Amino acid sequence: MNKFSKFTVAEELKSENRKLCDTFFIYSKGAEDRSYVVFEQYIETIAPERIIMLDSRLRNEALTSTDMVKYDRIQDIALNKGISVGKTISVEDSNIGKYLVEEQLSSESTVAVDISSMNFWEVSDILYFLLKIIAVQKLDIFYTEPDLYHYENDNIARYNYPNWKVSVKYQKNYYSTKMETEEILVSIIGFQKNVNKLMKDIFEAAQYYSINGFPSFYPKAKDISQTNNADYLSEIEPTNRFSAEAMNPFVTYNTLVDISRASNGAFMNICPLCSKPMTVGACLYALRYPDTTRIVYPYEETIATKSDGVGRTYCYSITQDFIVENGIL
Repeated sequence: MNKFSKFTVAEELKSENRKLCDTFFIYSKGAEDRSYVVFEQYIETIAPERIIMLDSRLRNEALTSTDMVKYDRIQDIALNKGISVGKTISVEDSNIGKYLVEEQLSSESTVAVDISSMNFWEVSDILYFLLKIIAVQKLDIFYTEPDLYHYENDNIARYNYPNWKVSVKYQKNYYSTKMETEEILVSIIGFQKNVNKLMKDIFEAAQYYSINGFPSFYPKAKDISQTNNADYLSEIEPTNRFSAEAMNPFVTYNTLVDISRASNGAFMNICPLCSKPMTVGACLYALRYPDTTRIVYPYEETIATKSDGVGRTYCYSITQDFIVENGIL
């Protein structure tokens, strides 16, 4: 890491009584235990002037009456602390970037974002508009890991997207139109069974690579990822299999740099079926190298997982120099 990136355990910020003093704090409505941890425990550290919340149809369908009470309480906490509350962004109906400009975010703004309850599309859009279009001075990304994930019948090995539920889509803000004769596919694997094998069958790439999240937030996660992606991994050369710390986006970024070098700079398709911090790393790489990178993602028609409990909270700080300077983080 260098002068324009920083990885911190959020509790250290709190214990040292550091104030980030960000202009805006952006978070997402959620139904998980970790959804509002950053707001409840670190709002004094973030010390924002204004908050903005993301909303979506899929997320609302998962909310219970208890979740709604919790959300209303968060709004009350903000008002009681003198924090201005912006209107909710409906993800399906609004252009996130246009709304952020309307909220008077500018290159002079400093922003904190809690990605704990955001999906891939929200995380990637937020990063694109804040860092690339609006060009904010500083971005603090918070992420709270869960204590435990629950899957179908509590059997994590059965976590699977059937083919009829998968719609392969490109993230329009991370889609290079440059035509290349030689392309590679890099799958940042998670728990999803069979999906990466499906992606490999769809893409006719010169080489296939994988990145597994290890060390992970709990030890068994690496084994689960490998087990559920055994068919995909069996078709990849051992030298093309990489690991990156699941909680550190900058390590994912650097691993993608390593893969680019190993493939002699081939055009890279990245499929980030992984932890949210690793997704951040993939997006940062694509923002730095837009002409030779494309992000592809299997669209989720339903929310497949729900987590329980609360783990550690992390803060990743990025300055605008990240976009304009070159080199490894």
